[in-house]
Amino acid sequence: MDIGALILMGGKNSRMGGNNKGMLKYKEKTFLDCIIDIFDNFDNIYISVNNKIFDEYVEKYESENIHIVKDIYQEIGPMGGIYSVLKCCKEKYLFVIACDMPLMSKEFVQAFCDKFERDADLFMTCNEGGKLMPLGAIYSKNLLSDMEALIKDEKYKLIELIPNNKFKKIDLKELGFTDRVYHNINTPEDYKELIQSDI
Repeated sequence: MDIGALILMGGKNSRMGGNNKGMLKYKEKTFLDCIIDIFDNFDNIYISVNNKIFDEYVEKYESENIHIVKDIYQEIGPMGGIYSVLKCCKEKYLFVIACDMPLMSKEFVQAFCDKFERDADLFMTCNEGGKLMPLGAIYSKNLLSDMEALIKDEKYKLIELIPNNKFKKIDLKELGFTDRVYHNINTPEDYKELIQSDI
């Protein structure tokens, strides 16, 4: 497969009281392990981390198809993690997800990748209201030069990549899914709700 999988783990976790969201438990597994499981048909899985947690993740997860990549630029959000892994990954494309999205499913990832058109540099879904989903999306190595320019200008929002690159989107409804798969856990209240509702 010419698409690798990237799990972003380099966030500050400030809204979670500093607790690492990827290590929160859901259905007896950590969020990170839940997400790793949905990528079992990918040749390579990359985990983007910051300096603070680099060593512990290398020891625990580094294997033949799981690669731990330290962010080149610290604390600039998803842009930094995606840039760092695109620089070194073997594949031309990355399916990118955050570690706080434990409801993402293998079925969705497969359906989304099946619809991906290789002439796009950036491929996202949108919900019924037209909102774009920048995580749970595919990014190409062709974006690297534009990313470098944006980072230099301190513009870190992923949607800044859209105007100057080949962008395509697909409606979640066309894939047969709702934005439930994009549900992310940011706060202790979000986590409590997830556990109590077992959604």
